[in-house]
Amino acid sequence: MIEKTEFVTNQIATGNQISRTDKGLVEKEESTDFIYQKQKKMQNGEQTTSYAFYQKQEKNIIYATVSQTTASMTGSMFTQEVYYKGKQMGWYLLFNETIDMDGAVQSQLEQPVIVFANGSQGVIINGESYKKVSNSYNPQNEMFRLLGTKRSFSQNETFFFSHPYPPPTLPFST
Repeated sequence: MIEKTEFVTNQIATGNQISRTDKGLVEKEESTDFIYQKQKKMQNGEQTTSYAFYQKQEKNIIYATVSQTTASMTGSMFTQEVYYKGKQMGWYLLFNETIDMDGAVQSQLEQPVIVFANGSQGVIINGESYKKVSNSYNPQNEMFRLLGTKRSFSQNETFFFSHPYPPPTLPFST
């Protein structure tokens, strides 16, 4: 049998304090106020991975929604989501099951996802730092940010991003 040692993190504390994960990291509702996010630049775009942690009624049972959005400079964008179920361990979160949107267990993870708090800055997930950010998403702002442009468009041009003009004629409309 081959044993494998894995490096989880080189920093779980700031100064002499170890941050606990049971003090505000996990929110009480699925629609969280904060997410923990990491952006990775790619050759022709970028990938954004976001984690949201929440708890339902069960004590010490926690859930994570992981959203990974890949956007290219050509304007294409797709998002993939994965849902985890795990336990609140006090000093860390341990996710060991994938679940569906309704909470039914789909499979056991071969390697658990381990989350440490990183003070007020964010979290460390399997050795990688994620920043704490507000959970508000605006597709228009995201497109401007990716294209490196500023919001100097007129009202009509900005309107184009959210609604096609003129409105499409649907085959079943009268």
